[in-house]
Amino acid sequence: MVVRAEKMISKLNSKAIVYGVITYPIVYVAYVAFLNVLLPDDPGPYIDWIYALFNIVSWIGLLLPGYFAGRIAQEKGILHGFVVGILAGAGSSAFFAFVLSEQWLGESAVLNIVYYMTFITFTASVGGGLGQLHAKYRLAA
Repeated sequence: MVVRAEKMISKLNSKAIVYGVITYPIVYVAYVAFLNVLLPDDPGPYIDWIYALFNIVSWIGLLLPGYFAGRIAQEKGILHGFVVGILAGAGSSAFFAFVLSEQWLGESAVLNIVYYMTFITFTASVGGGLGQLHAKYRLAA
């Protein structure tokens, strides 16, 4: 069982994983810039719709790192997305723990890290599967 897992991990496309991990901070910075710069601070009549749409778009944006990894790899997209999610989640958790230690690492520090890692890993895995499907079944316009 362990030998099979080692063979599967050795067949991963490192280029796909690197591109996926590099994509994550770009998507996250775009998310923060959009949240802080473009969204209005004063509540208006349509602000609830804007925030609801923004939440949907940001969740789709979190699929992109795994999607790029799965698309480049073209095989084992979910596994590539999973590895991208683990690496991106671990890197960003470490960054947040270092930079925002007072706010992020309060009483529920372990729960914050586990939730964050689980969410990023799940979305990147789904994105990896979608990227693999898109690479395998290219749809012509």
